[in-house]
Amino acid sequence: MPPRSCLVTLTDSRGIKHTVEVTAESLFEAGVLPVSALRKAGWVEGATGYRIQIGIFEVREPAVKHTVTLAQIQRCVNGATRLPVERIRRERMRQLLAGG
Repeated sequence: MPPRSCLVTLTDSRGIKHTVEVTAESLFEAGVLPVSALRKAGWVEGATGYRIQIGIFEVREPAVKHTVTLAQIQRCVNGATRLPVERIRRERMRQLLAGG
């Protein structure tokens, strides 16, 4: 999928919603980027698994809305793939989730 602009809302374990606009090549990358940005900014600490809800809104052209959990994103980025380009993309997302 070509990179698309997405408006992503993350609801943390305290119920506070944070919204970030990102440009991503996949649904799960659109989930990883705001988690990484919010962790770096100190807005979301210790975000793990099912406690964090991520709404991916306004994926432009066409407009689509998705809701995934951080656990689903973690399973995706840690999963196996045969395509070299996908391995590189997932490694980059793993690094972002790890705070790098």
